[in-house]
Amino acid sequence: MGGRVSARAMKLSEYLNKKPVVKVLCFGEGKTGKTTFVTDVFNLIDKGYHIIYIDCDKSMNIIFNQAAKFKHLDKVDYFQLRDEQHITILPFVNALISKCDFYYNEHTGEVVNDARLLKNRSQFTCIHASRIDEHTIIILDSLTAFAESMFNKLREKQLYVMGSFDKDKLYNGQVQQYYGVLSTEFFEFLDRLSNLAASVFVISHTKTVERKNKAGEVIERKIYPLSTTINASEALSKYFDECLYFYSRAGKYYVSAQATSEVCGIGGRQLEPKIYQSSELTPSIILQKYNHRLNEAPIHDIKLIESETPEPASSSVIALTSNKLTL
Repeated sequence: MGGRVSARAMKLSEYLNKKPVVKVLCFGEGKTGKTTFVTDVFNLIDKGYHIIYIDCDKSMNIIFNQAAKFKHLDKVDYFQLRDEQHITILPFVNALISKCDFYYNEHTGEVVNDARLLKNRSQFTCIHASRIDEHTIIILDSLTAFAESMFNKLREKQLYVMGSFDKDKLYNGQVQQYYGVLSTEFFEFLDRLSNLAASVFVISHTKTVERKNKAGEVIERKIYPLSTTINASEALSKYFDECLYFYSRAGKYYVSAQATSEVCGIGGRQLEPKIYQSSELTPSIILQKYNHRLNEAPIHDIKLIESETPEPASSSVIALTSNKLTL
């Protein structure tokens, strides 16, 4: 008989001793406080967290206006991604949440998974995504831009010319031959995101869909987090622990954790289902609801970005190596 390999099951106490990870979706129209809300996680750097900010939505001006409030911003790994000649957002985010080490060219946006494929290694930075752990908080700003990148990928695959690709028709399921492909790829992404051993705050814009009668009157109005398709937007809440809707009324800002008939996908597992004023809810409060102990702790530096150029060996190292080889 061949030898048996026995796998030891982890005890519940081992899971409970780990820092729990939380996935939060923040959606709403522009200028409703979503980016301001998520940047509050910068206050957690001196609590032992490492922050990765993926900016696909040109949010630097908002971050700049908030910067004076925070310490240790030099510890934030900030990536400004864009989809231009190279489709950058999709491969970068996929590689990061898959915890695969990869190479990134900041100037061209190129992402390479294998060092053997690099033509000019000096132009690339190695991103050690395999080092991401439960002490990490990732901000994806925004899911809408990521979905746009998926649309671009589909357009490129189908050889669409610019202007002939109607995303609204695809979003509403009117282009059935590509609807399923896009949904499948997006759900695979959400699966990886939900299983990632790091807390994640995701920003999304909204899409309003209206149903009218024959007279042209609106009989139903639904607001969705904007992703790839209606099907995907309706299912988003299954992949997040908390789904928060941001909106403003009469100059005041609110965050809703309470399900409504008009807004699709609000709700969660730990937050009280109600409408909060913007000052009443922060990422820190959410993390504490999930038993994160936000005590003072040493700064946790995972060194996600690290130089790949080997340092020149010192004479002592060379001598030690020679001695080992002699022995």
